[in-house]
This record gives sequence, C-alpha cells and structure tokens, in this order.
Amino acid sequence: MSGVFPLVDSQGLPLEIVLDIFQQREIICDWLDFWDAALKQGWRQDRTLRRITSAISDVYGPDYRVEWERRFSHVLKAREEPDSSSTRQRDEEHPGGPPDAPGHQQKHEKASE
Repeated sequence: MSGVFPLVDSQGLPLEIVLDIFQQREIICDWLDFWDAALKQGWRQDRTLRRITSAISDVYGPDYRVEWERRFSHVLKAREEPDSSSTRQRDEEHPGGPPDAPGHQQKHEKASE
C-alpha cells in the first residue's frame, strides 16, 4: 500500500502502529513509496532506514527485519545501477544490438566487406 509516509510524517502516527494495523489486515506497505516520499520531504537516508527497520523489528521481529534490510538494500542498489553488467557486456560485444536484432546481421556483413 502506498501513501503511508504522510500518515507518519504529517499525521504523527507511529510507524509501528501503522504496520501493526497492516499486519492485522494483511496489507503490505509499499516501502519504495515510503522511502521516496521521506527523502523528498527531507528525511536523511540513515534516519529513514532506522525508522523503518525499528518498526519492522518491533512488529515482525528481528529475523524478518534482517531479511527485509538485505532485500531492500538490493532494491536500492538496483535502482542506482539501472544498466546491469550483462547488458553492458552484451553491448560491448555487439555494438549494433543483440545478434538476433533485426538488421544486425546486415550491419555486420557490410562492416566485413
């Protein structure tokens, strides 16, 4: 569920209470939306992460928090690096696109003539 951040920031509702209600109703928080809204509002990354992980640990337990933190760090890292190394490697090996791309064979043949 998105739109959680204003409840915490503007309305002053503790994140732990929001998560407890979500858990009871089987609702999943959109953490990327929360993260983006918090940073846009001027929250520091370390403060935001600390608030989220503390609330998750209180509501779901420390083991869940550890796994959430591991996965969320991967998501954030992937957002920072939109091009994967396999895409970069493919582009370096096949500058005209993938070998099966339309027109790729023709470009390659013309280059070798």
